[in-house]
Amino acid sequence: MIKQRLLVIAYFLTASISWANTPQCQYKVVSSYQHNPKLFTQGLYWQPGRLLESSGGYGGSKLVDNQWPEMIETRSTRLPDDLYGEDITIVDGKVYQLTWKTGQVRIYKDSNFELLNTIDYGGVGWGLTHTKEFFIRSDGFYCLFYHDKKTFRQIKERCIDQKRQLNAIAYMDGVIYANHFPTNEMVRIDESSGKVLDMLDLSKLSSGKDAVMANGVAAYKDGQIIVTGKQWDKIYVLDVSQCLQPSQVAR
Repeated sequence: MIKQRLLVIAYFLTASISWANTPQCQYKVVSSYQHNPKLFTQGLYWQPGRLLESSGGYGGSKLVDNQWPEMIETRSTRLPDDLYGEDITIVDGKVYQLTWKTGQVRIYKDSNFELLNTIDYGGVGWGLTHTKEFFIRSDGFYCLFYHDKKTFRQIKERCIDQKRQLNAIAYMDGVIYANHFPTNEMVRIDESSGKVLDMLDLSKLSSGKDAVMANGVAAYKDGQIIVTGKQWDKIYVLDVSQCLQPSQVAR
């Protein structure tokens, strides 16, 4: 245990050198809404009129469909007690949900959360999003893994230029938004190069007596994202339109 703690300390001391000059993304809080503080948020995905949420924990993991923006739960499904739910995304009417250590992605029918299939891909699941071409997965370290949209077979990986521990992720307009575990920071990454554009400090948004770290991010609209945290009692819409764009960062 002491050795593990020393390794963690060494990691952050070394990594902080590369973080020191990371620009701050000066976001604006557009709105805030109620959020169920019992949910140990692992992932979010927005569609017009609804917000899907994945909540983790052994014996308590679930997939939740909320009416947006009222955040009223309209349906949910629980995972088996031996599975730990992680991030989610939706492609072609199917919900894809990672589980933590099992190397498995669960695939549901979006209309009723019927479990259609599970695929063993052999990795660790933390964050999940998609582009037109690929699924993108994080595993708690600083590399991103690209998977085939039909088979979930891993195609390639890209490591970012800072040693951040990437948790929940979302993709919008060429940028990957990634919670930085175990902090209240979020990094914005140029998807095509892996360069960190800037960083959002979400610490002032933490809300609720049992609130833990920030986690969960969804692409919204008009240069905005949706964020919350594990056991937070609020969820936020943030305007990030004034932050750096991929074209502003040297390749």
